Order: sequence, then structure tokens, then C-alpha cells
Amino acid sequence: MPHRGQRVLFVDDDAAVGSFGQHVLTRVGYEVVVTTRSHEALAAFRAAPQSFAALITDYTMPGLSGIELAAACRQVRVDLPIILCTGESPTMYAAQAATQGIDAVLPKPFRPGELTRTLQNVLSSHETSRTQ
Repeated sequence: MPHRGQRVLFVDDDAAVGSFGQHVLTRVGYEVVVTTRSHEALAAFRAAPQSFAALITDYTMPGLSGIELAAACRQVRVDLPIILCTGESPTMYAAQAATQGIDAVLPKPFRPGELTRTLQNVLSSHETSRTQ
């Protein structure tokens, strides 16, 4: 499994979704830090930005939205791979996400394979762009 052992920040205000994401990604070898609060996630990221391989965030959350969290993290580290999850139509947010540098929009509810494939694709894409 490529990228095994990398650390991922998973943010969703629904604790059950965070727990599910952590379970799925841990089973395939990622280290997952889960938080239900966007401001807490931002503080954790700012404390150690290079320790995270990617950010997976829900779009709709109290405090900072997923788009706002992504933008704040990008100010700290422009090369951070970011996946935005949404229960709304992903096409609705695709254009906005692209302008914010978000790498993928993942519709909720997602299946384990969709989550792991999306993360692997985003990480591989960033890895390829760094070596070019």
C-alpha cells in the first residue's frame, strides 16, 4: 500500500463520521488524527504542519467551514493535499473547491474504498508533481 504510515488530519463535526474515517484509514496503514472542531484542527495543523500528509475535511461545520479550514491550512503549507467531503452534490462545490486548491471532493456518505482510493490518488498526484 503506497503512503502507508503517513499521518492524515480528518475533520468532521459528526463524531461517527470521524470515527469511521479513522477506522477505514487506520486499517490500511495510515495514522489518523481526528477532530470534530475546525478551530482545533487548525491549531493541531499549525503546531506541526509538516507532520501531516493530507487534510480530509467536511464542508459544513460550525466555526470554520471546510473551505475556510483548507484556505487557512494552505496559508501555512501550500503543498498540503486536501480532500473536501460533502453531503451535498459534489458538483455544487467542485468549482469553489478548485479555486481554493482543494484536490478532490468526496461525496458523503462514502464507502471505505472510495475514501482510501481518493486519498491515495491525491497523495500520489502531489508526489508526482513534486518530482517533476
